[in-house]
Amino acid sequence: MNGIRLLLDTNAVIYLLQGNKNVTDLVNNASIYVSAITVTELLSKQLKTTEEKLINLFIEDVYVVHTNDFIVREGASLRRKEKIKTPDALVAATALFVEAPLVSADKIFKKVEGLSFIELTI
Repeated sequence: MNGIRLLLDTNAVIYLLQGNKNVTDLVNNASIYVSAITVTELLSKQLKTTEEKLINLFIEDVYVVHTNDFIVREGASLRRKEKIKTPDALVAATALFVEAPLVSADKIFKKVEGLSFIELTI
């Protein structure tokens, strides 16, 4: 790893696991973080056994950031100020907590003040 840290939103993880070159090039040699919310979202849909195994291997290979007092309070503040959904607010707060750019295809994150955001164009 070269010291670059990135926090991936759920859609970024899905694109990465699908082998999307834009995402694989972006995360190459970076330390990858995901929110516990992202783990929940990834594992909550109906999955084929091979998909579930791939997701679990990914989860074992990245830093999963669980909620804490900062994340829940900042998430609540972001939800209130930016009028974004709770999962998105918690993911953004997690990126702020780990001080890493948030990688996502969701444009909603552009308006989060103080958030370093890398928008995926797929």
